[in-house]
Amino acid sequence: SELFGIKCVVCNESIPVDSKGAAAYIKHPFFDEKMCPKHAYTTRRCTSCDRFEPIQHGFPDLGDVNRCSCLSCCRSIVIDNEDAKPLWKKVIKFIEGTLEVPVWDSMRNIPTVLVGFEALNAAKTELSQDCLTRGLCVTECEKNSIEDNKPKSERSHQQLDSYIRKNATKTTSTASNTVSAILCLSGLCSDLTASILAHEATHAWFRLHPYCEALKPIPQQVEEGCCQLVARLY
Repeated sequence: SELFGIKCVVCNESIPVDSKGAAAYIKHPFFDEKMCPKHAYTTRRCTSCDRFEPIQHGFPDLGDVNRCSCLSCCRSIVIDNEDAKPLWKKVIKFIEGTLEVPVWDSMRNIPTVLVGFEALNAAKTELSQDCLTRGLCVTECEKNSIEDNKPKSERSHQQLDSYIRKNATKTTSTASNTVSAILCLSGLCSDLTASILAHEATHAWFRLHPYCEALKPIPQQVEEGCCQLVARLY
């Protein structure tokens, strides 16, 4: 075990084995790196790919709530709003061209803003209480009420008074959505940033759809599933 055993990528020590010679470890699915279980909750990981940070040669720090980026992800890291603009255009082109889904004109120029960890995770949604929020579609809903209290002119005064008391409070509510911005976590590699933008673009697509009923949205899990599908396809 000491001479030929599996080396932990974090502490560079041999991962201990039990009496039967079996070793328990945590493995990264892409880099094929292994880590002692004791480091699972104490070791920093790359904010993009979850790669384990070695103790001897740490990863570059992003200066944002102890987040870091491995050397592989650093090569295409996105930290500036200007760098996100061409990625948004690629996402729109993918949805419209590859997926052959109509894109509303109001989607093309939605501002994409890269923000820090706290800006996205200060407010949690019901579906994201236990996970890291990396993107957000900022939507504004404008609600309008149309009163329906116009009685017929030929009614008597007594009938008018009775009609108004019964019907003056009846209203018809309508609402319209506008998407003011797409927020994305800064410091991620470009491919991951673009996939998050694809996820949030799908939210924007639902919000801006001509047939979208702002007061009666589709179930949140259904919408999130569609957004994840588009991000995965991208």
